[in-house]
Amino acid sequence: MTAEKKKKEKAPKPKYNMWQNVGFMVKTAWVEKEKKVLVTTLFLAVLSVINSLIGLYVTPVLLGQVESGVSPMQLVLTAVSFTLALMLCGAVTAYIRECELYGKISTRSAIINMINEKGCRTSFPNREDEKLIRLSSKASQATSGNSQATEAIWGTVQSLMTNIAGFVIYLVMLTNIDPVLIAVILATTLVGYFINNKLSEYGYRHRDEIGDIENKLVYSSRIAQRQGISKDIRIFNMRPWLEELYTKIL
Repeated sequence: MTAEKKKKEKAPKPKYNMWQNVGFMVKTAWVEKEKKVLVTTLFLAVLSVINSLIGLYVTPVLLGQVESGVSPMQLVLTAVSFTLALMLCGAVTAYIRECELYGKISTRSAIINMINEKGCRTSFPNREDEKLIRLSSKASQATSGNSQATEAIWGTVQSLMTNIAGFVIYLVMLTNIDPVLIAVILATTLVGYFINNKLSEYGYRHRDEIGDIENKLVYSSRIAQRQGISKDIRIFNMRPWLEELYTKIL
């Protein structure tokens, strides 16, 4: 078997794509009566676009007023207005992020319950199955904290909506500018998309390798912290060896 064939066998296509994963999270939030997560995600995307537009207009507006010869007081008032608008946008964004936190955690907790129920209901021989152990480890990792996939996906959805809305708005704003510039923007956008897509595929192909390394890292850390073998570690001077092992895995 060639190396290329082995590579293809080890890296099958994902069973679910991004939109299916997003749909699953939306459905889970809806069933768990955490619909506010969907609303806050939309609001955060809108606020992000507004914040970008305010920042975009600050310099041209101030320079336009300077060129028009307005009074210093008018210039200061304009600068203060933009500053207050940015502060207000930032404050509302921070408030909404705090409000959505409980809903995100509640949705993640529902998925943790699904994982635990699956572990309790599966046949006993499956508990020793290497594939199930690996999948269980990945599922636990994806739900282990606020920064993991089951909560981070809402940030991904927000970024996606922000980027799409921003791209459309900026494209409309550039309709009166040289078509060559618009073509350059479209070209760089497509190039960026394909590069990110390749990077994501690379990460997916090596996910099992990364998972195995993380399992070894967690295991070596747990072993070093167990009280039951602390005496053996001291008697046989195992500390340097354990530290070296942990460092190599890391």
